[in-house]
Amino acid sequence: MKAYLITGASGGIGQAIARQLDQKDNFLWLHYGHNQAQAESLADSLQTQTQLVQADLAQPEQISQMFQQIQAQTDKLDGLVNNAGILQPAYLPEIDLQMIEQLMRVNFAAAVFCCQQAVRLMPAGSSIVNIASMRGMYGYTRPGNLVYSASKAAMLSMTSTLAQELAPDIRVNAVAPMTVKTDLLAGYTAEQIQQREQQMYLKRLVKPEQVAAAVEFLLSESANAITGEIIQVDNGYHLK
Repeated sequence: MKAYLITGASGGIGQAIARQLDQKDNFLWLHYGHNQAQAESLADSLQTQTQLVQADLAQPEQISQMFQQIQAQTDKLDGLVNNAGILQPAYLPEIDLQMIEQLMRVNFAAAVFCCQQAVRLMPAGSSIVNIASMRGMYGYTRPGNLVYSASKAAMLSMTSTLAQELAPDIRVNAVAPMTVKTDLLAGYTAEQIQQREQQMYLKRLVKPEQVAAAVEFLLSESANAITGEIIQVDNGYHLK
C-alpha cells in the first residue's frame, strides 16, 4: 500500500489530486488548515482509506505535530504533495513585513518544513511533488502579486536544489500550473475569464484534474527517471 500526504487537500487543486490518487492500494493523508467541513466531505467521497490531519502551516510547531500524528499511525510515506498555498494581492506601497512573512511562511517555508519531516518517513524510491506556479517563472500578469510570485519562485528553486540533495533515494519535482479553473475565479467576470483564456495558446483555462494528472505521473514508477523537473501545465502559456 502506498501512503501519500497532500497539503491543502480541501482546496480545488488539492481535491483533484486526492481524487486522482483515489485507488484501493493507496492511503491518503489529507491535510487542511481551516476548512474542516470541506475536508471531511472530500474524505467521505473517496473510496480509498483516508485520514484527516489539521495544521496551520504558517506555524512550524503545528507542522511538527502533524507529522507526529502521521508517524504514530504509519512507518512510511511514499509521497508528499506540497500543494497548500495562499494568495494575498497587494501593490508595492501596501506591502509590509507581516504580509511577506505570511506568504513566504505558507507558500514556501511550510513546504521546506514538510519535506524536512517527511523524508524521515520516506523509503528509497519515494517522491516529493511541489505545486508551484508559472507565476514563479514569469511573474504575475496582473500587478499586485509581487510577493506571491516570489514565493512560488522560491519553491521552484527549492525543487531543483532539493532534488540534488535527496538523490538518489528520493525524487523531487514540481508542477507549475497557469490560471487553474477553481473557486478562486468565482469573482472574475466573463470578460476577465476570456482575457485569461486568450493568454494561452490553447485558448482555455487549466482544469484541476489536469494538474492532478501531472502530479500522479510524477509520484508514480513511470516517472522514476525524472527528478528536479518542472512540468508546466499551462495550455501553452510559456510559448509566448
